[in-house]
Amino acid sequence: MDGSGREVLVELDNRDLTTVRSDPAYERLIEQLPTHHICQQLIRNYFDEANWKFYALEQYYFEKLYSLWLHATVAPAYTKSSQRVPIDLIYFPALFFQVLAVSLQFLPPTAKVRGGLNICEQSDCDKLSLSFSNIGKEIVALLPLISLATAFC
Repeated sequence: MDGSGREVLVELDNRDLTTVRSDPAYERLIEQLPTHHICQQLIRNYFDEANWKFYALEQYYFEKLYSLWLHATVAPAYTKSSQRVPIDLIYFPALFFQVLAVSLQFLPPTAKVRGGLNICEQSDCDKLSLSFSNIGKEIVALLPLISLATAFC
């Protein structure tokens, strides 16, 4: 906070996704994502079972951002170019882990994805959900805070 009592937000520096991904702590957190197939099932479950209750995310834009993020993390030509990676792609994994965490809270007992995640009981689901939520918070803690003015520039 500054002297006036207002919270001062640090503006996003020039780090792009390549620089952020080279941080061992960031990489360690991202490596805890389930397989792409499992992630797809959890995304589908989130939008089928949870999002309509909260309507926190627009499915089309979330899935588009997920696709762009996957492309940015696996396409060397994109991540190594001098082109700046959009801020939303840098922060996406934090949101993504939260979506996975919420999805697990709404996972039907008969969902096939439970086997791929070694979920036998609801308590396993709850533990994994908490773990994903904590990972999302850890990712946010690694990244600089941005102001809305910075985000829309």
